Amino acid sequence: MSTEEALLEYDHCAKQIFAFENKKWSTATEKFRATALQDAVQALVHRRNMGENLLEHPILHNAKGQCFVCAMPAKAVGEPWRLRSFYSEHCRFDSHLKIWEAARATTAATSFFKPAPLPLMTGGTEDFIDAAIGCNNPVEYLIKEAADSIGSSKRLGCLVSIGTGTRAIQIERAPTGLKNILHLPKFFKEAVGALKNTATDGEETHRRVHAKLGRHSNAYFRFNIPEVADKVRLHEYRKMDILKATTTAHLDDSSVAAQVLAAATTLARNSPEHGLSLGHIGENGHTAGLR
Repeated sequence: MSTEEALLEYDHCAKQIFAFENKKWSTATEKFRATALQDAVQALVHRRNMGENLLEHPILHNAKGQCFVCAMPAKAVGEPWRLRSFYSEHCRFDSHLKIWEAARATTAATSFFKPAPLPLMTGGTEDFIDAAIGCNNPVEYLIKEAADSIGSSKRLGCLVSIGTGTRAIQIERAPTGLKNILHLPKFFKEAVGALKNTATDGEETHRRVHAKLGRHSNAYFRFNIPEVADKVRLHEYRKMDILKATTTAHLDDSSVAAQVLAAATTLARNSPEHGLSLGHIGENGHTAGLR
């Protein structure tokens, strides 16, 4: 889809998924019914009419491109598994895995949707949640997947990373005396929130990649809207105008606009001068095994 088509589809799907009528009142662990998410993605896949299997047919390779999403095993949080649209010897999922199943798993945000069961290559199923905790920025996995798929000797063109917005992570100092005791519930709430935000923050991963690639001209670009995640939460689709306005204002900044132009120019020319290969940028980087 084009960017415009994707934005329109997101607005359409979000209204279905996060509608008041789709809220769950019988449990405190999930806010919304996952069936609406499944139905929305299934309808979208049907409208695109390019097949429903995640593992693409060779004929559609150039039309659909290669992609993967991450999901976390619910009973073994730590190392995310990759759900790929292309063949990999590391794949552990059934080859007939559907696009809606992958979408359902990678968006199974804790406290919003129940875990998603996925069919395994060995038979049976395993429950997965989204990989936001610990892998909200999968750029290092992207590098490894690219090297594994097309070869570590292939040159790097241009790596573009788009974030989901940052949050202000802070914990106010508790006052002394009686105020300290009264402030205790707020203090613990802020501490838990800070731990959650840190666990889902993608900026530490960005800093590692930037330290490796930032000194090479036009090799790496990262675009992320500062503190917008505090303004618009996952289910607040009615605040989408706020997100769009904040994004527009951020892109109007001259330094950000210059970076966007540089990234677009590098992608259009497809002739980077940095001379880096996938193997080079993967050295001394993320060492987690592919799954």
